[in-house]
Amino acid sequence: MPVPTTFSALSTTPASNSPAGSDAPSVLDDHQRALYAFIASIYANSGNGWTTPYLPLAGGTITGAVGFSGAGAITGYATTSKGTWTPTATNLTVVGTPTYQGWYTQINDRVLWELYITVAGGTTASTANSTYFTGLPGTNLAKTTCVAVQDSGTASLGVGLVDVTTNRVYTPTWAATSSGILVSGSYRV
Repeated sequence: MPVPTTFSALSTTPASNSPAGSDAPSVLDDHQRALYAFIASIYANSGNGWTTPYLPLAGGTITGAVGFSGAGAITGYATTSKGTWTPTATNLTVVGTPTYQGWYTQINDRVLWELYITVAGGTTASTANSTYFTGLPGTNLAKTTCVAVQDSGTASLGVGLVDVTTNRVYTPTWAATSSGILVSGSYRV
């Protein structure tokens, strides 16, 4: 058998690789050198037709869809978008002039969203199960939770609900505050 010079000349079946049992013992030296050259190619990540099946250790870039198989498979990020949405408040107690800002990012069937509430020269207060916001992009396919924090001092205000039936964001209760409020969550579309 000829001495292999590229990885494509090798087989995953040991008996299909050289040297053949009929090769002269003097040819073994050439086969051993070829083996060491293949090992060095793998170590150097190049040469002899070697194409790495592994991701680069650092500084590399992956382009295109990424796919994995098995349980819990990730099939890539085929659908991504981001933008703003217009939150509309209901039953939010407001003193002053409120401003509501909404942002979202969609990755496949998951929407990650944020809502920021500020009041110029006033306060806001929320009552759980009564105060809610509408305007989320897309249609929510399952009940999920949201969290609210106070911008000043980053105090947690609690957990609310994103309702699947109404597509409403029900905020937790918070007492009148002049601080900005950040509410965020995710849902399936």
